[in-house]
Amino acid sequence: MRLYWVTTEDHDEDWFVVASSSKKASRFHERMEGYDPGDASAEEILSIPQKIVAEPGWPTDELLLALDAKFVVNDQTRVVEIGGRNSWLEIL
Repeated sequence: MRLYWVTTEDHDEDWFVVASSSKKASRFHERMEGYDPGDASAEEILSIPQKIVAEPGWPTDELLLALDAKFVVNDQTRVVEIGGRNSWLEIL
């Protein structure tokens, strides 16, 4: 398995996805976020070591931490940084 950074043109839902290929990561993101086929593109961030259990789909916080992601949380947002990429989620 691999960890991908998946983006769309509007960047509203850019996030990490665990998948076996960039095509599968893009398709998962499109399906789950309501985008049309071909709207998402995926960039490989890293290969997940076999000793780490990783299911396809959105990575859990535990998986991201096992992959040495850094979490920064403040009152309004959560930022996750891994492999030179970072993303933020607005906390509602």
